[in-house]
Amino acid sequence: MPRVRAITIGLLAFGACDVSAQALSPRDLTAIEAVAAEHVARSLPAGSIGFDPGSVAANLPVSRDSARATAIARGLGARIVRTDSVFRCQGWPDTCRLDVEALVRIGEPVTHEAGAMVLVEVRQRSGYARQPVVHGTQELILSKRRGRWIVVGVGRRSVS
Repeated sequence: MPRVRAITIGLLAFGACDVSAQALSPRDLTAIEAVAAEHVARSLPAGSIGFDPGSVAANLPVSRDSARATAIARGLGARIVRTDSVFRCQGWPDTCRLDVEALVRIGEPVTHEAGAMVLVEVRQRSGYARQPVVHGTQELILSKRRGRWIVVGVGRRSVS
């Protein structure tokens, strides 16, 4: 049994999750995004960080107002940017360029058996000429305990 699934089942079995499989409230969305931003910020490189609030992996649109976008950017220590203004790629990995140290995109949180799940995408400079920009995605699994959202695991990950 995968570790995340075991953690999820354990949390649900002991009633540690305060959220049922209902829609997430606006307050929950904001809190989940803040926790996701703090979690991601710990692994970002020093320097200029960009946050694109309008889309996530494969340009899936995200409906997010400016207050939520600003709060996430603050949690990341980032400035709000559009992906196409800081990332350029002409089809081959060695042609990709990133004008910030890292570019973060965070998807819309959705309900999950543990409470919630959010997709996070990070592009960052690699330092290698053959692939100057590395791209990674991960699904953060969150649970609400005693009224606070926390990251309890990571689902699927990919790096390219």
